[in-house]
Formats: sequence, structure tokens, C-alpha cells
Amino acid sequence: MASFRPPRGMHDLLPTAFRKMSLIRDVAMRVCGGYGYQMVETPVVEHKSVFVRSLGDDSDVVAKEMYAVSGSDGSASREELILRPEMTASVVRALLSEPDLHHTFPHRWMYCGPMFRYERPQKGRLRQFHQTGIELLGSSHPRADVECLSVGLDFLNNLFPTTSFSNLKFKVLVNSLGDAESRTSYRKELTSHFEKHLSSLSEDSASRFRRGSVLRILDSKSPEDREAITTAPSLMEFLNPLSSARFMEVRSLLQDYLEQFGPEMMQRFELHVDPRLVRGLDYYSHTCFEVACESPLLGESQSTVLAGGRYDGLSEALGGKNVPSIGWAAGVERLSLLRYPDDAHTVSPEMPVVVVVVVGNAPYLYQLARSIRLCCGNVVVLHNFEDVRLDKALKKASRISADFVVFERLCERGATEQGYVIRDLKKSIQEEATTLAAALQIVSSFLDAK
Repeated sequence: MASFRPPRGMHDLLPTAFRKMSLIRDVAMRVCGGYGYQMVETPVVEHKSVFVRSLGDDSDVVAKEMYAVSGSDGSASREELILRPEMTASVVRALLSEPDLHHTFPHRWMYCGPMFRYERPQKGRLRQFHQTGIELLGSSHPRADVECLSVGLDFLNNLFPTTSFSNLKFKVLVNSLGDAESRTSYRKELTSHFEKHLSSLSEDSASRFRRGSVLRILDSKSPEDREAITTAPSLMEFLNPLSSARFMEVRSLLQDYLEQFGPEMMQRFELHVDPRLVRGLDYYSHTCFEVACESPLLGESQSTVLAGGRYDGLSEALGGKNVPSIGWAAGVERLSLLRYPDDAHTVSPEMPVVVVVVVGNAPYLYQLARSIRLCCGNVVVLHNFEDVRLDKALKKASRISADFVVFERLCERGATEQGYVIRDLKKSIQEEATTLAAALQIVSSFLDAK
């Protein structure tokens, strides 16, 4: 028997689900756009080498989670193409491909699109998923770090207004990875520490240790690694004076930002230094951060809703010139789980909906529908194709959350005079007109008052 379900870990986006995703994207575009971030798009199909250079051969994404693109005959592409697993490396690759852009730093770019990873699907984690995010390219100043995270907090605050989500709280976790000198000292001490616990580490962490990826062990969620991670030395102890002073400035500026919005913002976004928060890739440096929200809606171990950091070495890892940069990404599906819990918050159509009910042979009503579209601007106008009873048409209009209906007065029981009824379904009021022109004017006034 044929299966009509999409591939495992992937979802169809039907109209209601698509509107939810679009709302999140639109909030991101509005908020980030207010800070000067411009939308960019890169190909969904990307060179595998971009992610081998950026993430490393030994990363889980490259080793286990990439979707390879094959030729029409099933053979592997000579270019080794893959479906992009994340956006930052693609954005930096796009920047490096345009030398003229290198004279006008910084660039503020944002994106929203699908990513692909072959991993075990679970609540809030899919194989095809969408991310929205920003990249601030070409500035190493601590204030750039603060702007980047501030944009993320502003986005979340707008997406979850306190009027509807007063109980939703976020933890803002920040840390510093320091400069290359600091990380070298820390990595040496961390290697010595995990060597003593090697026999008790999980298989994945032991493999990372043997490959020299000791920082990545700190990301492990395995219970076998908990004791070794808990007793590991703190990166903060190995920051040199320059790195330490920079992090102090970032923290102070972040605190100032939150205080500007008053105690409500301070209570909603709790700022914490988390010395265990790391990025296991060499091109990351200095500030890294995550925003977490503990909620049963997100599933176990899925509390992070936005994460980012400074990646000053990424452009050089890809073979380009040095471009100090910082950015963040947020999972749209995960945000949607919080924004629309059990469909409690319905998503209305983006434009008002007018239903013109045609009973019998009434071509002038089709003309009215066309006139409403032409004259009233941003409006959805629907009409039936087949003859229908008025009561059934009104029930259907209510079921699809239409705002207004228009029908002939003679369709109503007991009516004796010709004319048109324009009914506001939301306010339960109606007006009547004797001509099509008058009916159009009433529809227009109803729309203006909405």
C-alpha cells in the first residue's frame, strides 16, 4: 500500500503550519531589520568542502549527519555536493565570493530557510528544519557582540509578548572562549583531565578524546560523561588578561542593555555566566551564548531556542582573508512549539477574508467579488463555484474564520425586496445595499474599520 507520509523527520507545511512559520520569519525580519540587518539567501545545495573546512572531518555533522547529493544515475557528484546542515559557513562563503564587499565592513545580514541533518528525529528536532539568524560580519569590537545578542533578545521579546506569554522566562547563558593563547592553555589542561577519566567516558567522548577534540566532550549529554565534565577545569581560569578584560566589558554592556528596559526585562531574561558553555571548533573565539527556555513543550534536553558566538577564524578556515564576525541562529520549529502550544494560539489569515455567496445564476456577484479585489487592496475574496444553500454557505464561512460575507437579500427567508446584505461575522453586525456600487462601498468601509 502506498505511503503518503513525507520522509521520516520531515514535515509538510500546509496552510496553517506555513502561516505559523511565516509569522516567526516576519517578526525576525521586522526586528532584525530595525537594526539594519538585510535578508540574504544561499543555495540549499552546498559544497561539502565548505563544511569539512568549517566543522571539521571529525564533527558529528560531517561524519554522520550530512545528506549527500547524487547524480541522476545514483552516482556521487564529482563536486561532492550536500544539503546544507547550517547557514553560517554558507553565508561566509558567499561573502568571500564577492571581493567588492570586503571594502564596506561591517555587513549585517540575516536569513531564514531550511537546513538538513540526518539525525534521530525527536520533539523540536527534525531532519529538515528551518533556522532564522543573523551574521554581523567584519567587526571585532565588544559592542558588536552585545548588539548581536541584543537583537536576539529583542526578537524573542517581540515573538513572545508579555501580554500573551507573561509566564515565559529565558536564561541567557554567556561565556568567553578567549583568544587562541587562552584556548591552547585550557585545551592542554583539559586533555590531562579527561585522560584520567578516559575509561569511564562514553564511546563518543572517548573517540573525541583520541581525535584531540577535547572541547567537544564538554557538549556531551551522556550520563557516562557527567562526572568527568562536572569536575573539569573551568575555561575562565585560563583566560589571559586581554581576554578576561574583553569579557568583562561584554558582560557590563549586556547588563546595561537589559537594565535600560527596566525590571520586567531583567526578570524575563536572566543573565548567567556559564563556564561550561563552549564551542569545540578552533575558529570560535571570545563570546559565545545560548538562550534557553525550560518548557515541557520543547521535550527533553531541548531547552535551547537561540545560540551563537564569535567566529573570528571561520573565513580563514575557508581559505579567505580574516573577517572577524559574530552571529546567532534560532530553530523555527522549536520556537513554533512555544509560540503555538497545542494550537491554543490560532493563526488568523494574514489578510481579511470576504466570502461572496452566489446562490443560483447570479453573474453580477462574481463581478462584485472581482471589484472587491481590485478596489479594496489587501483582502482575500472567496466565492463558491456550485449552487449552495445560504445557511450552509454561512456555516462554511464561519468555519474558515472569514471576516465578512456578502449575499443577495432575497436568499434570506421572508425577504421580498432585492438588494445585498454585507455581514461582519466578527462583530455580528450587518448593513444592506440596493446596488452593487453601494455594496462595494459598505464592504470597503467594513474593511477600513477592521
